[in-house]
Parts: sequence; structure tokens; C-alpha cells
Amino acid sequence: MKKMDHRGRVVISISGGLGNQMFQYAMAKNYAVKNNLELYIDKSWYILNSKQRLFMLDKFNIKENIFPLKNIIIIKIIHILLPKIARILNITSFFNFVFDINVCKVNKAILGKSKPYWFIGYWQSEKYFLNSKKLLINTFSSTKQVPKEGFKEKLAIEKAINPICIHVRRGDYLNAKNINI
Repeated sequence: MKKMDHRGRVVISISGGLGNQMFQYAMAKNYAVKNNLELYIDKSWYILNSKQRLFMLDKFNIKENIFPLKNIIIIKIIHILLPKIARILNITSFFNFVFDINVCKVNKAILGKSKPYWFIGYWQSEKYFLNSKKLLINTFSSTKQVPKEGFKEKLAIEKAINPICIHVRRGDYLNAKNINI
């Protein structure tokens, strides 16, 4: 088996719903740009969870390479075993893998680093990508034209002084055990 060369690249394991995917990508994109590294997206989590969530980043102007991970045993090690070990041992890195084990706390160890990593976690803090705001706004613009029937609403939003958006996390409440939350 040929050894994978990770020099000069950073890999982000994408998982969860659209919001999680956007945070994960934003953190990794900022890290890659800041450190002049090539960014690869690992979307193999969706092989294990295809009925639960969909990979949605392909709806945006994202041009990164997809990391070719197809071996189910390696996928399970990366997405199940390594994160469990990291949480049990309370460690944030293991070889070149870096984990976001405490979603309420910024992993400051990576903020000043510049080496290639494989990131696993949710990375839900704007501190990971604040200095790439313009790039990310362009990246997260839709690749599709607004349908005719939505054009009036689009114009109204653009004309608004302080437009807002409300997102209802409907998907979380489709499961019977969460229905009364």
C-alpha cells in the first residue's frame, strides 16, 4: 500500500448538517490560506451516516479537492475511534490529527501553528476564521441563480436596511424522541 503524503496539505473531515459543514470548512479554509497549504475535504463521514445527513457544501463556490478515502475500516477509525480516544484522554491532537473535543472552547494550540493537519470536529467559533471573512462570504454564495418566483423576495432583502434570517432546525425534531423538546 502506497503511503499517503500529507506534506503541504490540510484535510478537514466534514460531518453533520449544513451549519456544521460551513463552520468546519471556514476554519480549515482560513488555516490553509494563512499557512499556504492545499485544502482537501474528507466527506467520508457521509458513507457511515448517509441516511442521517447529506453533504451540502457542493451547493457553494467551493473548489477544493475531495480526499479519496473509501476504505470503511479507516473511515471508522478516523470518525469513530480517534475522536473517542481524544475525548477519553482529553487530548486535542494525536500525530497529525487535531480534534475539537470541547465545542465551547477555542483550541488555541492551532491558531499559531502552520503545519499540515487533519482536522476532526465542529470548530464552531468565528475566531477560527475571522480574518478570512471576505473570502468566505464569496465562497458561501450560491452557485445557482435565484428562481423566478424568489426574485421579488431577493430584491426585498437586498433593499432592506437591516435584513435578517431565521433558521428553524427542523431536521433535529423529525426524530420521535425529540418531538416534545
